[in-house]
Amino acid sequence: MPESIWSRIAGDAREAIGGVHQFYQTRIEQLEARIAELEARLKSDSSNSHKPPSSDLPHAKPAPPEKAQGKVTVHEAGSRAGAGCRLAPAANTSVR
Repeated sequence: MPESIWSRIAGDAREAIGGVHQFYQTRIEQLEARIAELEARLKSDSSNSHKPPSSDLPHAKPAPPEKAQGKVTVHEAGSRAGAGCRLAPAANTSVR
């Protein structure tokens, strides 16, 4: 706070502001320590702590390979209308 403003504040108000400032400064330091502790715990796994391997996070699955453009797979060719093999009409072979 600029000195020109601070000098116009009454003495008892300065003490109150100083107390509030000290309280929040201490609280910020406590929270920063807690954040550091939690971040350290996030980085721990079975290789650097007492945790069993089953507690480790699963590894990310590899991305599926990209499909080549312009090439048609067998499945796609058979699913197109009018594509694929056609059978000749069957002769009438009804049984009496």
